Amino acid sequence: MAWFRHPVSGQEFEAVGVWEELARRNGCVEIPPPPAVSSEGDERAPDDGSDRGQNPRPRGRQRA
Repeated sequence: MAWFRHPVSGQEFEAVGVWEELARRNGCVEIPPPPAVSSEGDERAPDDGSDRGQNPRPRGRQRA
């Protein structure tokens, strides 16, 4: 498992197994993993619900 940066788009991505070899063959550069990602898995903060209520309009059909 390794992280790479695409030489043209600059997109960073993680590759595993045969995808690592394919990334190297296609000119992608191996980079250190981003600080928010570790080998233990995803360490994003839990959802605190702060984005709720952003769209107050009800969904579905609207009355005329």
